[in-house]
Amino acid sequence: MEILLLGFGEAGQAFAQGWSSSGLPLTLRSYDVKLEAVGHALTAPAEAFGVRLVGSDASGFGGVRHVVSLVTADQSLVAARQTARHLGPGQVYWDLNSVAPKTKRAAAEIIAASGAVYVDVGVLSPVHPRLHRAPLAVATPMSAPARDAAAAMGWQVAHWFDQVGDAAALKLLRSVVIKGIEALILECVDGGWKLGLTDAVLASLAPSFPGIDWPDRAAYVLERVDRHGP
Repeated sequence: MEILLLGFGEAGQAFAQGWSSSGLPLTLRSYDVKLEAVGHALTAPAEAFGVRLVGSDASGFGGVRHVVSLVTADQSLVAARQTARHLGPGQVYWDLNSVAPKTKRAAAEIIAASGAVYVDVGVLSPVHPRLHRAPLAVATPMSAPARDAAAAMGWQVAHWFDQVGDAAALKLLRSVVIKGIEALILECVDGGWKLGLTDAVLASLAPSFPGIDWPDRAAYVLERVDRHGP
């Protein structure tokens, strides 16, 4: 099975890393719009994970059965439009981008017009440390072939839906809680820093929430926001 990763940032590299060490019979290639500007930064991980970097012309996309889109949210529809020019019957476009359900449905129309199959996918955890085995939600009316393909790629699908947009909705509704908790932790820690009470406040949470290491959780949230918040 040959897979093209559309976008070779943190998520794309994480999937490639997982696949490269999985032992699955997969061949990987990737296209990223940043190749021309910062291609040198992508070369090392591509070589490490056995990924062939390709251009955006038809030759880069030709012969690939599965395209896995992992771009930034603002480029989701742009990526679908540009990729659709090179797709046709027999190819599958897996949209793993974190965007609104209506955006997934718009992308589905674009991909369907090419003759390829569109699949809405929501990633339900950070890609590290589970890499390509991070839990997923998948929404597509073509569930039978999608299940077989997902299994062949070693994916762990926690939820299946028939309607495009449902996987995106689950992802975003889950994020209401996840991002909300992150925001509360940030507000708490920021106030704690200003008053010199951060350690005491985090320690005081332990009796109310048994089993949570609050200093560790706070450090994790700060790292994630520092990396992705901008």
